[in-house]
Amino acid sequence: MTTPPSGLHHTLSPRLVGMIAVGGVIGAGLFVGSTAFLKQTGFLIIPLYTIAILLMVGQMRVLADMTASKPQAGSFIGQIRDALGARSGFIAGWGYVLYWCATAGSEIIAIGPLFTQLTGLPGALGMAILVALTLLTNLISARAYARGEAALSLTKLGSLVLFILVGVLSWLWPSFVGTHTSNVGVTTASLIPAGIGTALAALPLLIQTLTGFEIATVAAMESPDPVRSVSHAAKKLVPQVGFLHVASLALVLTIVPITALQAGHSPFTTALDHMGIAVGARVLTAIVLVAVTSCLNSALFAASRVLYELAETGDAPAHCRTLTASGVPVWAVLYTAILECLVAGLGILSPHDGYIMALSLSAMLIMFTYLFANAAQWQRLSGPAEGSLVARRGLAGIVFAGFALTLLSIAFTATGRQDFLLSIGTMLCLWLVSCLTHRK
Repeated sequence: MTTPPSGLHHTLSPRLVGMIAVGGVIGAGLFVGSTAFLKQTGFLIIPLYTIAILLMVGQMRVLADMTASKPQAGSFIGQIRDALGARSGFIAGWGYVLYWCATAGSEIIAIGPLFTQLTGLPGALGMAILVALTLLTNLISARAYARGEAALSLTKLGSLVLFILVGVLSWLWPSFVGTHTSNVGVTTASLIPAGIGTALAALPLLIQTLTGFEIATVAAMESPDPVRSVSHAAKKLVPQVGFLHVASLALVLTIVPITALQAGHSPFTTALDHMGIAVGARVLTAIVLVAVTSCLNSALFAASRVLYELAETGDAPAHCRTLTASGVPVWAVLYTAILECLVAGLGILSPHDGYIMALSLSAMLIMFTYLFANAAQWQRLSGPAEGSLVARRGLAGIVFAGFALTLLSIAFTATGRQDFLLSIGTMLCLWLVSCLTHRK
């Protein structure tokens, strides 16, 4: 096994790397935003989510192959730089940093109302407390962060498993869970509630809920066995977490009528209320707050490590390479936290529009970064056509086409056009800066 040649400490086991990857995936989008998916797709969410899962499995297989072939190149951003050159590495790296800063900004905005709903205290206090806690955790050591993130990720996974078990019990043993009204089952109204076209339009949103697994390649820089760490996430975690997404949401549709789902309200809360579990709403609010904190924690870790990696190649301020005795790139963490708070501050000025804009921008940026990764794999495997080489290169091409079509489908929708243009503008700005900084 080969570890990337950086000054970072190699203290993260493959299991901890996997939990870090999960931390960046399951967030408020699943627990609250999924109402919109369900109303658009109904039971078509099963085949559509299956497509999204297969696309993410393919993407992680590509990243795992890149890591196995050249682990010393670092994260997948380092792999992009190695295959496509310094300018592409600069654009993809800073695009990825901005992706996580935008994601974190949206999560900070979401903390306020959740904290107030749960405690009755001012939302600003909740934002300050959780931002400070995630910053402190990240500054202690990578292992301290990873252990905290593992606990948060296990809480999220456990809550989904528990919901599925309770939902199944509501069918097999209604009196056990306190169900007062019968479950609706599979109804005609829930099959294709808004038509095939509307359902297909939800596919990009479903794909977005599964992005984040690539953190495994970033965390693997601090693992003694990066190849096994990324391979574990690619082969096991993506299908397992994807199954929990599909199973839990499909189960909701068998418990409550689709007309009972209300935008802005969690479908899980609606289902728990239907089953007569009175504390469901409060418990779910706490779980969503855990999910938001987990995503914020992962965002700070991932962005700061890539910022450190960029500093190593001269694409970020040199002092971002400064490490503490425990191997934490302290200035990279602090700069990332400041950027995240700036994004959140802009969003707080316009809470609804700011939250949607930050979330949409982050979704666009990560898919552009995936395009760079697949192009890098295609370039890396260029050469004489051989059986395994053709298959691996073909996978990169298929995944590239999948994300490219997803981005184009967003661009051709009235609601997504503005988000697409904003992301294009961001990538063009990064390209212009790269032209100034990489003239050779």
